[in-house]
Amino acid sequence: MKKSAVCLVFLSILFVGLLGCQSTGGGSSSSSGDRTAEQIYLHMQEAQAARRGGDPRKALKIMASIEDQTDTVPYFHYLKGLIYMDIIENEKAVNSFKEAVRLEPRYGEAWNALGTVYAATEQYDLAVEAFGAALEQETYETPEFPAMNLAWLYFNNGDYDMSEKYCLKTIQSDWRMPQAYVLLAE
Repeated sequence: MKKSAVCLVFLSILFVGLLGCQSTGGGSSSSSGDRTAEQIYLHMQEAQAARRGGDPRKALKIMASIEDQTDTVPYFHYLKGLIYMDIIENEKAVNSFKEAVRLEPRYGEAWNALGTVYAATEQYDLAVEAFGAALEQETYETPEFPAMNLAWLYFNNGDYDMSEKYCLKTIQSDWRMPQAYVLLAE
């Protein structure tokens, strides 16, 4: 819980900073549809709340209202991908996560989410690549998740040695992951 709060704060700071980099200078905005970084951030928080509240369609509407001003923000594409996952629009989710990692190649959460969609659509080689890319990110605070995802993926495909390797990697990252112990016992 503490790591996710720190991650959210970091992403918020990164998001606001990236929007600040997009600024074209001072003065008044040229369009009545332009929003400040703070307003866009609040819209994204509103979309996240709608998603968590079980209303992904509302979340997508909110995201659509700011899309023209957030096309270079990795978190926007990541959140959009999560919403598409919720409504099982896998191709759109993949495209959103790909855009997030194109914009920020070190975005471990987006790599992990991309791997999750690939695994769900039985594109196992692509899932392994995406989970591996997530694990390669030194700044990714929760490497136990892609490691556990790889453990399950290998286990379900009958490669028990690789499954064991990633279970142990999961436990090394976070010894409190009961799924790793359960899978090792299998």
